[in-house]
Amino acid sequence: MPETADMSLALLSLGAITRGWWRGNTPLILGCDNPQAYLEGWCFMGAIVGRIANRDLGAAFDLGGKRHGPKENVGPNQLHGGPGGLWNRSWTVEGAGPTKARLSCRSLDGEGDDPGAVEVVLSVTRGTDSLTCGMGTRPDRPTPLTLARHTHYCFGEAADALSLQVHAASVPEIDDALFPPGEILPLSGTPLDLRNGAAPDAVGQRSTVSDFSARRLDNCGCAA
Repeated sequence: MPETADMSLALLSLGAITRGWWRGNTPLILGCDNPQAYLEGWCFMGAIVGRIANRDLGAAFDLGGKRHGPKENVGPNQLHGGPGGLWNRSWTVEGAGPTKARLSCRSLDGEGDDPGAVEVVLSVTRGTDSLTCGMGTRPDRPTPLTLARHTHYCFGEAADALSLQVHAASVPEIDDALFPPGEILPLSGTPLDLRNGAAPDAVGQRSTVSDFSARRLDNCGCAA
């Protein structure tokens, strides 16, 4: 996408990766200068991850009386959809203009032993001073789906003027290896309840306040 005012953006069809987002010459996210580097593995940087984002203990699940998996890529567990996840797929660029882009990916029934075919769509809209990303899915049958945009932000000194807000009321419990055994824990009253927002530096400080926050900062949130 070309520049608008002093905001510019670079997207890749591999994994629908957001390779770069700049305000003038200042990078707002981390990315690789050479797109080839993403083929060598860069911690899912900037990609759309799934079908099951985050960590799946045991890399398998039961649905409709059938066991699906395993599809491990971190020891005996699965991370961000496994080795054939959306982050490692070639997406179709359906449209790209001065301020908008739309990419899609079709995950077939049985890929990675996941049930059902799923159409996934990513829409990106760049404003004068903002970036809005929307994701949509259309499965043809019941199947677990949790997608995430795996962007690494780098706001530098500007972080002091920012606020991080996460509309999550709970988080999964995690073990020492950061994999969820199944329990969901409420965030209300804990240092990581960010529904009202907090400065990024304050979030980092909160993560050292208690065992609850320190062990759950690298996690996903549950909206309900």
